Amino acid sequence: MDPPPPMSFSAQMRADAHKIIEQGHPEYLVREVSSISARMVEHFTAIPDSALETLEDYLHNLWYQTILAGKHISASSYMQDSLVCHLIAVKNLGPIPLPAGCTGGNVCSDGRTFLSDLPLFGQDLIKEFMSHFFQKGAYTPDQQENLAALLGRLASVGIYDGPALCILSLFRETLEVPQSLVADPESKEIPLVDLMCALTRLIEQSKFSLALLASGHASTATANLSDHSNLSSLGELAIKAGNIPSLGYSRQRLEFWLRRIKELSQSEDEDVQLHAESCEGELLQLLRDVGETYGLGSGY
Repeated sequence: MDPPPPMSFSAQMRADAHKIIEQGHPEYLVREVSSISARMVEHFTAIPDSALETLEDYLHNLWYQTILAGKHISASSYMQDSLVCHLIAVKNLGPIPLPAGCTGGNVCSDGRTFLSDLPLFGQDLIKEFMSHFFQKGAYTPDQQENLAALLGRLASVGIYDGPALCILSLFRETLEVPQSLVADPESKEIPLVDLMCALTRLIEQSKFSLALLASGHASTATANLSDHSNLSSLGELAIKAGNIPSLGYSRQRLEFWLRRIKELSQSEDEDVQLHAESCEGELLQLLRDVGETYGLGSGY
């Protein structure tokens, strides 16, 4: 029998990452993210005629491991903070001119600058979120909480390109779309209680970023919302409420979320009630702290 063909570079890196997860050490991936970043810069500095396709393969593998780490490292672990610090360090490596074999100066195929804009990260994160986060069985409830917490942490330090749309989508699916309260084995929907758990983790870690996003602050510029209307458009309940802009973040949409959370805090399901109360407390404190400063009203 012929030996199996050798694995591609990308396949080998991803297989190694999953092996680390299987061994029960997702925190080791944080070091891998740092190591891959350094090797990537060294490699493309030493080989100036490298093609853009090769460079972007490195980037996709880097972001794959980043997202995998975020999915598996506990939402409450300090290693999530360490992962975010590594991403900030990667941003601070740029801007770096692309190798001479690439066209476009220092801009990658998604229009983002290498490495200061974390090129392709937002694209890969949104793709993962759209494909798997709300697909029943693709994530465990713990993994949903973990990735939601990472989204909040990323936004809290100003990494909005990608995270902002995913955060908006989680609010939309949890608070704007009718959901079953608890798990139904026959349903393809994720139960509301699991989404509320993830939303709670996100809000806990997002700090002031939700206020900045809702106010349309200049620092929160993200991907074109019209390109991702399935993530950014209003859900059924928000449409029925009326007087909410049809796409993206807004003061009116944030106020609707707060009203829905207050409704859910009266839920008959104890877990939904407890998570709603926690979300309400976090959002009210946020609005009391900076709501008036960013034009979101006062008197909360």
